[in-house]
Amino acid sequence: MRSSPTPFILVILQLLFALIAGCAVHREYPIGWPQPKDVVDTACTGVAGLYRNIGANSPNWHIPLTSLLFGKFSINADSVLLTWKSRTLDIIAVKGGKPVENAHLAFTADKYICSPKGLKLKVPAGPSSDDSSIGVRVYASKAVILSRGEDGSLIVESSTSDLALILLVIPVFITEQQWHRFDLVSQ
Repeated sequence: MRSSPTPFILVILQLLFALIAGCAVHREYPIGWPQPKDVVDTACTGVAGLYRNIGANSPNWHIPLTSLLFGKFSINADSVLLTWKSRTLDIIAVKGGKPVENAHLAFTADKYICSPKGLKLKVPAGPSSDDSSIGVRVYASKAVILSRGEDGSLIVESSTSDLALILLVIPVFITEQQWHRFDLVSQ
């Protein structure tokens, strides 16, 4: 009696479906928010200003601006100052008028890019996880695009991409895009 190839074909099909597994969440720009201004300078200096650290987010929960720009939730700040000094973007978290954390990004393509949509930054995505004991490893990357709204607010489009390796060989891709808005405190 000849054995049926059905179990082997089912295993192959399951592996193929697992290889193309993924999830994508892309939110539309929120209705009622001021439209982002067009970027008119090639250095994106128009995003400079002092902004509130807590703002409005498209899914109605709040992520601090410090988390988006520094990749950390633990920074206790009231506001975030964005300034330019000879093609270097300074990002300063401020609490009670005093700096509590800062980052200096010199212009290089791996740090930031000025595009017609705004200033695109590659930021830390937080720790990638590795739980080899259950056979899962996650790699994350994150980018944000900063632009100025018509009302002067800072509009942030954040995109996160994760690659999870299940059983350390089966890839699963997850992408998420969100919108955030932070009020201008001063220029």
